Amino acid sequence: MKFYKETITKENIKDYKCLIDSIRYICSFNGYDSDFEYDADIKNPSIPENGVLENNHFIGFRLTESKEPCVYVQYYEKFMSADTIFLGDFFEDKKFHGKGYGKEIYTLLETEWKNSGFNRIVLNVDLKNSAAILFWIKMGFKNIDFSFQSNENETEKFYMLRLSKNI
Repeated sequence: MKFYKETITKENIKDYKCLIDSIRYICSFNGYDSDFEYDADIKNPSIPENGVLENNHFIGFRLTESKEPCVYVQYYEKFMSADTIFLGDFFEDKKFHGKGYGKEIYTLLETEWKNSGFNRIVLNVDLKNSAAILFWIKMGFKNIDFSFQSNENETEKFYMLRLSKNI
């Protein structure tokens, strides 16, 4: 296998800093704050209303040969129902874009989730991020559940799509 999976913790998140730095351009492009602390989610994870910390997962994938981090993933199990995964973050190091790593890793995760009894995956994607929208459509996310505006109390407004698929 080209990759191996590991849990991301406070101790190893620093290994993923370069990967996260490589995708900051997306934040700037979409109008988000690109100066976010790369380890803030690990230190203080956000949990859905009535959610539990144990259902929130941060995992990373490294290339087997070089041990270089290539993908960072955050997901939440049992989101709104016992059979649903919410895929919060799926960041691939920019230098690996177009090599098929994201597709391969996502496919591994989907298979793992399906084998664990989950049958639905939902995610949010910024409406401006056409590359991400196209990627998720290729991965089978063809249901647009709804669109919404985030940061409603801010002067900047961000428009998102909630995409889903059954597995």
